[in-house]
Amino acid sequence: MVLDASGAIEFPLNTTRGKRLADEAEVVHVPHLIDVEISQVLRLYVLRGALSRETGSDGAPPLAELRRRTVST
Repeated sequence: MVLDASGAIEFPLNTTRGKRLADEAEVVHVPHLIDVEISQVLRLYVLRGALSRETGSDGAPPLAELRRRTVST
Protein backbone atom coordinates (compact mmCIF):
# COMPACT_ATOMS: atom_id res chain seq x y z
CA MET A 1 0.00 0.00 0.00
CA VAL A 2 1.24 3.50 -0.84
CA LEU A 3 0.12 6.21 1.57
CA ASP A 4 0.39 9.97 1.19
CA ALA A 5 -0.30 12.73 3.71
CA SER A 6 -3.98 13.02 2.84
CA GLY A 7 -4.51 9.41 3.90
CA ALA A 8 -1.93 9.30 6.67
CA ILE A 9 -3.59 12.17 8.57
CA GLU A 10 -6.41 9.75 9.40
CA PHE A 11 -4.07 7.72 11.62
CA PRO A 12 -3.09 10.33 14.24
CA LEU A 13 -6.65 11.72 14.22
CA ASN A 14 -7.89 8.25 15.22
CA THR A 15 -10.66 8.18 12.63
CA THR A 16 -12.34 4.97 11.46
CA ARG A 17 -10.03 4.92 8.45
CA GLY A 18 -7.06 5.55 10.71
CA LYS A 19 -7.99 2.63 12.93
CA ARG A 20 -8.22 0.35 9.88
CA LEU A 21 -4.82 1.57 8.77
CA ALA A 22 -3.36 0.81 12.20
CA ASP A 23 -4.77 -2.72 12.00
CA GLU A 24 -3.29 -3.41 8.56
CA ALA A 25 -0.77 -6.23 8.58
CA GLU A 26 1.18 -5.04 5.55
CA VAL A 27 3.97 -2.52 5.32
CA VAL A 28 2.88 0.91 4.15
CA HIS A 29 5.07 2.78 1.66
CA VAL A 30 5.26 6.50 2.44
CA PRO A 31 7.12 9.52 1.02
CA HIS A 32 10.28 10.43 2.91
CA LEU A 33 8.76 13.73 4.10
CA ILE A 34 5.55 12.19 5.50
CA ASP A 35 6.30 13.19 9.10
CA VAL A 36 6.84 16.81 8.09
CA GLU A 37 3.69 16.85 5.99
CA ILE A 38 1.53 15.37 8.76
CA SER A 39 2.99 17.71 11.37
CA GLN A 40 2.13 20.67 9.15
CA VAL A 41 -1.48 19.50 8.73
CA LEU A 42 -1.86 18.97 12.48
CA ARG A 43 -0.42 22.43 13.10
CA LEU A 44 -2.96 23.99 10.73
CA TYR A 45 -5.82 22.15 12.45
CA VAL A 46 -4.64 23.54 15.81
CA LEU A 47 -4.32 27.08 14.42
CA ARG A 48 -7.85 26.89 12.99
CA GLY A 49 -9.24 25.59 16.26
CA ALA A 50 -10.27 22.21 14.84
CA LEU A 51 -7.89 20.42 17.24
CA SER A 52 -6.68 21.27 20.70
CA ARG A 53 -2.99 21.99 21.12
CA GLU A 54 -2.62 18.76 23.14
CA THR A 55 -4.27 16.63 20.48
CA GLY A 56 -2.21 18.27 17.75
CA SER A 57 1.06 17.70 19.53
CA ASP A 58 0.13 14.14 20.51
CA GLY A 59 -0.82 13.26 16.92
CA ALA A 60 2.64 12.91 15.47
CA PRO A 61 4.12 10.14 17.70
CA PRO A 62 1.58 7.49 16.57
CA LEU A 63 2.97 7.86 13.05
CA ALA A 64 6.11 6.12 14.27
CA GLU A 65 3.96 3.08 15.09
CA LEU A 66 3.05 2.54 11.43
CA ARG A 67 4.83 -0.33 9.79
CA ARG A 68 6.25 1.66 6.96
CA ARG A 69 8.91 1.81 4.35
CA THR A 70 10.06 5.30 3.40
CA VAL A 71 10.69 6.07 -0.24
CA SER A 72 12.34 9.13 -1.79
CA THR A 73 10.11 11.17 -4.01
